[in-house]
Amino acid sequence: MPDSSVSDSLRPTFEWLYGGDCPPDEFRVEVAPDADFSSPAAVVGTASADALSWTPDADLSPVTHYAWRVAAGSASVIGPFSVLQEFWTGPLCGGAEMQPPQLISPADGSYVPDPSPLLDFDYPETACLQEWFSIDVSPDPDFATEALHATVGPSTEYDSDLAYLTDCTLYYWRAKAVYAEDMSGPYSAVSAFFTDITGGCAPHTGLPRIAGVIWADSCQAAGSPSPVPPAGCVWQEGGLAPDGVRQDAEPAIPGLLVRIAPGVCTSPDMGWTTGPTNEEGRYSQVVLPGTYCVWVFHDRDGNQAILGVGRWTHPPGGYDAPVRYEIEIDWGEERTDLDFAWWNR
Repeated sequence: MPDSSVSDSLRPTFEWLYGGDCPPDEFRVEVAPDADFSSPAAVVGTASADALSWTPDADLSPVTHYAWRVAAGSASVIGPFSVLQEFWTGPLCGGAEMQPPQLISPADGSYVPDPSPLLDFDYPETACLQEWFSIDVSPDPDFATEALHATVGPSTEYDSDLAYLTDCTLYYWRAKAVYAEDMSGPYSAVSAFFTDITGGCAPHTGLPRIAGVIWADSCQAAGSPSPVPPAGCVWQEGGLAPDGVRQDAEPAIPGLLVRIAPGVCTSPDMGWTTGPTNEEGRYSQVVLPGTYCVWVFHDRDGNQAILGVGRWTHPPGGYDAPVRYEIEIDWGEERTDLDFAWWNR
């Protein structure tokens, strides 16, 4: 079983060489998920001295990361084990229905003292093994330039001895599943981290964060019109409409992309996208101090397929044009109230 390979069998054959001067009585083979040889799921087997190979009697678990090792044994004494070799069991995923990875480390908004930190993420697919992933690290939130572009797999970790980060810099990173040469899944949500490699960066109280929730606004009205609108509704343009205040029963809207741009709100095409919003309708983006414009296109960035026909009811200030927030944010601040409400009529 070659190191870092993928086995297409749940009963792979393990092979080794032995160069000791004294022939052993047998070989002891150990196979364990995630190299945890004390785990109850670890498998132990023996092979005769002249076999130099071993195949387990039962299936290993599918879609699992394993490590294996072998040692010579004589007179019930086990010698030193070989260097660990790792492998994964399949089946491999195809190119259909690839999922966005979930970034773990560096965590969003964290400080990193390493010029080449470990990049760690998780992949939600459990029925098959995703073989390859693409990772991007950039000082630009729209990834216009690259500090790192790497391909890894099936491991969901990337580690490098190459120092590719600059000190006192805000970096953004993302990952996606890839298949063959021309197919890829959706990107993960973008995470950001700040490098403080030498400890000499200007002191501050924390990275600013822009965040909010997008929800589906509604107006539930029945019966004869009343001068007093029902809860959650207002009179508008001769009829009832949602009031732009979130009620307990109004659901979140996941999957939307939010636009963020440095500076005042001017061109509708400026800025970069962040998201998508999660199952709670939440988006979040770490930024540097400054002025920012935050808005959502109802008819761009893939949002129209989710929103359908309707209009914005929150924040106040316009129905059909993109409603926007223009904010100032400083070190240590978190603006988590930049919410949007959509009325799907």
